[in-house]
Amino acid sequence: MAVVHDWCPNFRGGERVLAQICKQFPNAEIFTLFDFLTAEVKEQYFRDVEFHTSAANRL
Repeated sequence: MAVVHDWCPNFRGGERVLAQICKQFPNAEIFTLFDFLTAEVKEQYFRDVEFHTSAANRL
C-alpha cells in the first residue's frame, strides 16, 4: 500500500496522523516531496516504514 503525504517538515499535526495511518497499515510505504523528519522521530513513530522522496529532496 502507498501513502502519499505532501511533505514532512517536522513532527506536528499532519505527521502525527500519518504515523497513525502507518500503524493501521504496517506494510505501507510513504511517498512525499520532502522528508525532514529526524532519525529519532522516524525510529519512534515510523519504524520499518520506507520513505520515498522526490528528486528535489536531494538538492
